[in-house]
Amino acid sequence: MSHEREQQELEREILALTDRLIENTIEISMLSGEELERKQAEGVNIVVQLAAVLEAYLGGSPEHFAQVIKELARQKLPDENILASFGEFSTYLEEAIHHGLRLYHENRPMPEDITGAAPTEPEEANDAGAVEEASPVPSGAGGTGEECTVTCDEPAETVTTPAHHSTNTGAEEETVKTDNHVEPAAGLMPSSWDHEVDVSSPPEPAPASEQASSSLTPETGSATGPPADGENCLSAADTSENQASIPVNDTDQDHWQAALKLVFPEATIIKNHTVKGLAFSYYIPEYAIAIDLNPTDKKETIWKEYYCRQENIRLLSIAMQENSRIRHIVRSLRLSLAQNISQNIS
Repeated sequence: MSHEREQQELEREILALTDRLIENTIEISMLSGEELERKQAEGVNIVVQLAAVLEAYLGGSPEHFAQVIKELARQKLPDENILASFGEFSTYLEEAIHHGLRLYHENRPMPEDITGAAPTEPEEANDAGAVEEASPVPSGAGGTGEECTVTCDEPAETVTTPAHHSTNTGAEEETVKTDNHVEPAAGLMPSSWDHEVDVSSPPEPAPASEQASSSLTPETGSATGPPADGENCLSAADTSENQASIPVNDTDQDHWQAALKLVFPEATIIKNHTVKGLAFSYYIPEYAIAIDLNPTDKKETIWKEYYCRQENIRLLSIAMQENSRIRHIVRSLRLSLAQNISQNIS
């Protein structure tokens, strides 16, 4: 593999690990007890991995990586005002970086560990990755120079590579998408980060994600799936919503599921879809549409929007009325889709 390709692979890995660190830190800000401690240890391990990749990419001494990691995270984050809703996000991020870099430094292989004796030539020290002077940080990767102060007293206990964490506790869960999507990066520069991930903050807590794979024509109320398919999915609802009877239970949730089957007759409807600790009322994988009924927690809504934006999922946040009839639900779905698409176009 050429040097240029190796650098590109390292860049992709750095960006992917940065995304994982951000997601982990946001999850930590919403947890407590043993689950909080477990997630904190996972965040420390992510920083350990990130430090190893940064050293391979930049060289230099790990103590200079704290500002680099914070700058990488800042470039990937939504608006700072929105992040204020997550409370101790900045504190948890500082703690993960501090403990992760300390753990990496303690376990970092030194020339003595490899050769059995201290190196006598500068070339040997350089080959082992123990250069005296830190390599310059790429433009845009430097931070503000603030010190990384922490208050966390819980040390990490492991340096094992963590698997990408996801939870799946929904009663009727069928499939869960867990892998983060990371676009190839041209380089670790602000210009490449800007088009890598949309970091603009949504004006309202309920709008859906950007870059959806499905589309809807408001004039006709028709929805289409991914561009490759082009299959009309709302036509069945036009002919079926006046049927005499539909076999559903007496709960609004079941009425919603029946309405979704009318709107998307060939699609899989997953009820109570849970991923990364986030619960969605329904998820339609073929069209990458997640539906959140009666959202009340603003903090959770912001995190859902961030996750869906990262995964190119269209999020529909809908207020569920009591005793809604199926035909009314179908209209609500169409209206929400039309509004969502108009927001993305504008």
